[in-house]
Amino acid sequence: MKTLNILFVIFISINCYSQDSRLFEHTWYLHDLIINGNSNVPPVNEEIEYVPLNFEEASNTFGTGVCASGGGELSFNGMTEFSCESIVFLATGCNTNFPQNPDYDLLYKDFWWDGEQDPFQYEIIEIDDTRTLIITSILGDQAIYGNNLLSLSEFSEDSIQIQPNPTAKYINISLSANII
Repeated sequence: MKTLNILFVIFISINCYSQDSRLFEHTWYLHDLIINGNSNVPPVNEEIEYVPLNFEEASNTFGTGVCASGGGELSFNGMTEFSCESIVFLATGCNTNFPQNPDYDLLYKDFWWDGEQDPFQYEIIEIDDTRTLIITSILGDQAIYGNNLLSLSEFSEDSIQIQPNPTAKYINISLSANII
């Protein structure tokens, strides 16, 4: 019985310090960066299509970046917390044709590294096939990621016709595409 209790304690201890496996299952895409309570949605343009985040379970590392790649080593502190042991972002910089990109790049880097190895809390919310990863810094700032992209690089424009204009009683609405 004593051996069984020891095995049970070891099993619980190991599981208490293991990270959520969903963290490593796919690329996460940045949807919003909340700094000091202000929403900062990433720019989408020719230089920045999306901001990825990848966690590597075997090496306890992560990779991310806005204009240039970066990443570092992680130390997991239980199931919902990690610290950045080291982090490096390449200094290639953003294209000056898009003035919002360097500012966002700096904001994103500052979220990840403030000169300390502060712990980050994380939570994964899952609804059907959609997952949301919320990473919260010790200052309360948040990076919100999803397993799906929210932006489109191509779009189509549908036409809507409303007739007659002006009207007294009835209008006819015509769509160029079936929206149902």
